[in-house]
Amino acid sequence: MFAAVVVIVIGLFKDPPDVLEGAAILCAVGVVVSVSAWNDWSKEKEFRQLQEVYSRSQTFCALRGRREVELQWEEIVVGDLLKLG
Repeated sequence: MFAAVVVIVIGLFKDPPDVLEGAAILCAVGVVVSVSAWNDWSKEKEFRQLQEVYSRSQTFCALRGRREVELQWEEIVVGDLLKLG
């Protein structure tokens, strides 16, 4: 972005004024930033979906009220004793 501004400013002092290179740099930066943001967003969305599927498939054996129950991870509360192993 800084380089684009410098090129535009220098181009304004030429005769005739030439800001095409600076505009091209700004467009290139805009395209790269947009593509990177879209790619990051889609990967984050995919990761969240996989994480949700994985967390729903996990169950834990716990002792709750002297009784053994099978729980999803979001159902675990303070006081539950989990079986490990």
